[in-house]
Amino acid sequence: MNIANSPVQFSNVTLGDEQQLGVNARDVHLVLEVKSEFSHWIKKRISQCKFEEDYDFIKVVKKNDLSKTGQWVTEYIISLDMAKHLGMMEKNDKGHEIRKYFIEQE
Repeated sequence: MNIANSPVQFSNVTLGDEQQLGVNARDVHLVLEVKSEFSHWIKKRISQCKFEEDYDFIKVVKKNDLSKTGQWVTEYIISLDMAKHLGMMEKNDKGHEIRKYFIEQE
């Protein structure tokens, strides 16, 4: 998947009392082609890197529109710095590609 044609959408987010660009970690997970399930991957990375809620990311809990049982899903809106860091942690070509892409977007 080419990052320039990826589903990564930018949004404005307030992190650490500062307005900045953020992205959905689920999109980053998809572009990085991570094999593990999203919720396990993001929780593991947050713990490993000691990312802080409201500084590096915010959680948005919403009802899953596609769920027949009305399940809730947690989205993580992350800073571009966190996204770059996550890319580098994957230690693959996609990780380097996403880091470069986010640097160019800043």
